[in-house]
Amino acid sequence: MCCLFLLLFCNFHAFAILLKGLIFSIHPAVVFCTSPFIGHITPSLGPKFTFISGIFLCGSCNVLFGTLEYVQDDTQFTVLCFIIRGLGAVGAAAFSTAGATYVANMFPDKVSVVMGALETCIGLGFSIGPLIGGGFQLPFYVMGSVMLLTLPFTFHILPKANHINNMGHLGTKLLTIFKMPVVSIVCLVIVVSSSAWSVLEPTLVIHMKQLAPMRLGLLFLVTSFSYAISSPFWGWLVGRYDHENLMMIVGLSATAISLLLLGPSPVLPELPKLLWLDILSLFLIGVFVAMAYVPTYQALLGYAIQVGCDMELSTYSAIAGLWASMYSLGEVLGPCVGSVIVDVYDFPMAMTTFGLLNLAVALLLLFNQVCAAIWLKQNSSSTQLPLSNNDTPNIVQVGLTIPGISIDEEEKLIFKKDTHQTYGTAC
Repeated sequence: MCCLFLLLFCNFHAFAILLKGLIFSIHPAVVFCTSPFIGHITPSLGPKFTFISGIFLCGSCNVLFGTLEYVQDDTQFTVLCFIIRGLGAVGAAAFSTAGATYVANMFPDKVSVVMGALETCIGLGFSIGPLIGGGFQLPFYVMGSVMLLTLPFTFHILPKANHINNMGHLGTKLLTIFKMPVVSIVCLVIVVSSSAWSVLEPTLVIHMKQLAPMRLGLLFLVTSFSYAISSPFWGWLVGRYDHENLMMIVGLSATAISLLLLGPSPVLPELPKLLWLDILSLFLIGVFVAMAYVPTYQALLGYAIQVGCDMELSTYSAIAGLWASMYSLGEVLGPCVGSVIVDVYDFPMAMTTFGLLNLAVALLLLFNQVCAAIWLKQNSSSTQLPLSNNDTPNIVQVGLTIPGISIDEEEKLIFKKDTHQTYGTAC
């Protein structure tokens, strides 16, 4: 929400591009650092307390941030920007982690569908913010006050969840998740898809500096609006067909193409800088970032279950903390790296860099899936059934070693002697 108004006010203080990027990045940087810790303590505190506390802290900091217009000294303004945005980020980490925990705890069979609906609300929030006029103060006063006004309703509506105090084994199991290479790749998917959006916050205004502030706000609205309207569809699609990895590959590849068009990138044929092409690219970025990002939470939960984590509140909150942390890391890298590239080179080079990053992660995930499929096929074809003296198959157990899956999750093939039917069960 604050990208347009904060950037205009930074221009008033004549800040360098790199400092602007750092001011944008402090919020997601704090979320990145605090989300895993909040995810760990949420079962002990209770997701309801964590959620309400986060809303209160984040809403209060929004209101305080609006008062920075009265600070004239550049140094004081910079320091207060970092402090208030940092505290607000702690609140944002708390309520986002607790919110994702609630989703998995209340809708374990429809995680992607519900997350898609929630991402629509996030997209609408990004859309409404830039449209609120009234100078620097009013947008922060309005959004902060709205957050604080939701506290009574939140307190009465949200259900209580059981507190869990014994979580000593959870950290070890979550570290075990990263023995599966695909988990690290999914984390990279979250990072690059987040950075593809966040890089636009400090750089798009520079690229479109010839436009009036209201038209700039409408440009940010394009990406947020397309993200909002497409997220429920992607959530339904992954819940219906359960093809998270395929959706992430296609989403990242299409996002890469959209970023290259937005530049336009020097790696493409000579394309003129046209406003309609920029609008189309921003629309497509919102659609395909949602396609790559929405399936990631359900994918991480699935891998946590595979390594032996129970389907309980402590698992949901820990995965939610990891998920929010990776997203915030992308929000850090986007503005920081994007600002440096624009400062040293230009906007098309920044879009080219992030486009190629998205494409590289998509190819990495595709390579992992192909290797896993080949390995599974080779192990399946090499399995032979031992026969007894009367030529009927005995009951055997065959361990299939799949890349990214430990031996403890081996597949058992049980052959029923009288019917010759095969049943597969996973340990």
